[in-house]
Amino acid sequence: MICPQWRKRWSGGWRRCLPWPRSPGCAPSGPSIPVTSGWPAGFVTRSTPSSRSWVLSCPRTRSAPGSRSRPPCSARGERRGVPVASLGSATILGNPSWRLLVDVIGAGFGRTCTLSLKAALEQLGFGPCYHMADVVEDPRRIRQWLEVGDGRTTDWDAIFQGFKSAVDFPAVSYWRELISHYPEAKVVLTVRDPDRWYESARDTIFHRAVENDEPGSRWQRWVHRMMLRRVPEMALFPQMAKATVADRVFGGRLDDREHCIEVFLRHNEAVKAAIPADRLLVYECREGWGPLCRFLGVPVPDVPFPHVNDRTQFNRRRPWLELRRLVLGRRRLGA
Repeated sequence: MICPQWRKRWSGGWRRCLPWPRSPGCAPSGPSIPVTSGWPAGFVTRSTPSSRSWVLSCPRTRSAPGSRSRPPCSARGERRGVPVASLGSATILGNPSWRLLVDVIGAGFGRTCTLSLKAALEQLGFGPCYHMADVVEDPRRIRQWLEVGDGRTTDWDAIFQGFKSAVDFPAVSYWRELISHYPEAKVVLTVRDPDRWYESARDTIFHRAVENDEPGSRWQRWVHRMMLRRVPEMALFPQMAKATVADRVFGGRLDDREHCIEVFLRHNEAVKAAIPADRLLVYECREGWGPLCRFLGVPVPDVPFPHVNDRTQFNRRRPWLELRRLVLGRRRLGA
């Protein structure tokens, strides 16, 4: 028996490399086309209408005569901790024991210091922390939230697989569902002056992420368009943001200052009323480590509290993120 290895060409599609001896438990040989089932646990298969369909099958294995044989592919996949989740139209099969529970839920709107809170939680041992930045870094997650926004799925364990905390949009749009699904999780409500919050949100996430306007300079527009061609999932980002944030939270009235501020204040009061005091921390990042560490029951780190992603940083970072996305394609930016 032989087992082929699949390799992608720049023109799209797949071809079969030279055969090698099949290892026990390895994926079966098959036609040189993408498939959607029949692979061992821990492997990703995907089939899309695009010619750029992809398959992650069994890694190549060779054993020299007399050498110690390697474990089956499925066992190696489980040992590496292959995540168990559904990423868009991809199906990830594996061991459900790898599921992690979400310990901390951030209930504050975006632009209330949520990226700083993400960095702080990860330093305190509650990471990885899920944030809108993780959706941008891994385009496959866009399809997940698009399905949530359309009401097609609410599999929170699949969405937050591998994460110990979650903050920012789009997770905060479903804070009631999350605190019910994770009843042991503590909740941090980040707050901010309402007028300053709206000005920051209007100039960043409302203006850029939701409306998805093209960057200003010529080369930035070129990078943006080429990035969308190479990673079609990114073209779905405005639709996902509209369904999960603009329409669901703000009723589509992002340009109405008074309405958005009213929604912001009403949301904060609803969180305070719905969550017991021993489970909730109302927090401003300028308070530093003290209140957060006491609430979570962890020691205060001997490092300054992280303050990141102000308005200027947000707007400067976008073109470079798109350039990295163009270079890396569908691969996760942080990988």
